[in-house]
Amino acid sequence: MRAVRFSRFGGPEVLEIVDLPDPHPGCGQVWIAVRAAGVNPSDWKKREGLMDGELPQTMGHEAAGVVDELGEGVGDAAALPAAIETATRALDQLGVRSGSALLINGASGSVGSAAVQLAGVRGARVIGTASPANHEYLRSLGAEPVGYGGGLVERVRGLAPDGVDVRSTWLGAASCPSSSSSRAARSTS
Repeated sequence: MRAVRFSRFGGPEVLEIVDLPDPHPGCGQVWIAVRAAGVNPSDWKKREGLMDGELPQTMGHEAAGVVDELGEGVGDAAALPAAIETATRALDQLGVRSGSALLINGASGSVGSAAVQLAGVRGARVIGTASPANHEYLRSLGAEPVGYGGGLVERVRGLAPDGVDVRSTWLGAASCPSSSSSRAARSTS
């Protein structure tokens, strides 16, 4: 198996393409024959030593491919990219369900856009923050877009006068400092 790996922390120059033994799935796991791989913010954070300090590390956990081998105990299988798994787990932990009003900060990013769609399937009303350039994209996913920055709480209250039930963010807190005050808009999480 060919993989992108790093054995020391740093910039893109620490990445190398290596040949590794083919892995095989363990109990309850699947092997995916990867056809395309991508990177997300956790990849560069790991590469720079900001997360998960073990070395060496292999990149490309955001992948698309075909389930090629099933581990013991697996009947039918499908694999989800990291962004979808993260969004699913977060929505489960937040208790998002039909009738929930949800504010997603960073709704046009990889995890945020997955969360918008998954929350919509659950029957939740989704308000999503994004730059104006991404508002049409959020509408196409089923969210009501609002812009970042000053006045965010008032814009959210304009869309949801009774407040939101749940607030979630996939941005650093400093990316949208005024969102911390949106808890006043009846947020429970």
